Amino acid sequence: MEKRGIIIYFLFIFLLILCFYLDNPISLAIARLRTDFLNNLFVFITSITNEILIIFFFSLFFIWKDEKREWILPLWISFIIGAVLSLIIKISVQRLRPFQQGLINTLPSLVEQSHSLWNFSFPSSHTLLAFCLLPILIKAYPKLKEFFISLMLFIGFSRIYLGLHFLSDVFAGAIIGYGIGKLVVMKEENTKFGERTYKKIREKIKVIKRKTFGR
Repeated sequence: MEKRGIIIYFLFIFLLILCFYLDNPISLAIARLRTDFLNNLFVFITSITNEILIIFFFSLFFIWKDEKREWILPLWISFIIGAVLSLIIKISVQRLRPFQQGLINTLPSLVEQSHSLWNFSFPSSHTLLAFCLLPILIKAYPKLKEFFISLMLFIGFSRIYLGLHFLSDVFAGAIIGYGIGKLVVMKEENTKFGERTYKKIREKIKVIKRKTFGR
């Protein structure tokens, strides 16, 4: 297992280096595919996959079924770890986005939304946060695995298409995010911290209801 882990680690490093090499050609090639329809589509995808919206949407997804609610805490823990780590890496690396480097243009509306000084390109936080939720979503809803994977890949591609990120930004975000989510899932399976926390909260709510309504 240790040998396999080392091989996977070096494989990811190799692929990341390859992505850096392909960054400019890929960005230029994808920019040539732009149409008004695709522009509107990917801007819409970007707006509905805002970091805050996506965590609240999937939280509601878990609240919908009682037996899935134990995964809400792991979902939020994964999201918070991903957000903090993404910010630290961005500030440390300080890589400019493709449109900021003058390689390609992005849409005026996206420039005006302003990617502030701290919000650099590497890694893609949209992609990182989407992928850190992926292992938890798959664990809770295995039948929707293909849908969730397709959705996260679509989010990642939209960042490249709009000129907001390079291929390497998205690849790194996906790998880091998925790794965080996987570790949180493993922790939950070993300790059941999410399940235990949810049961405690549920019992406290029952006690409050009995005291309030007398039943």
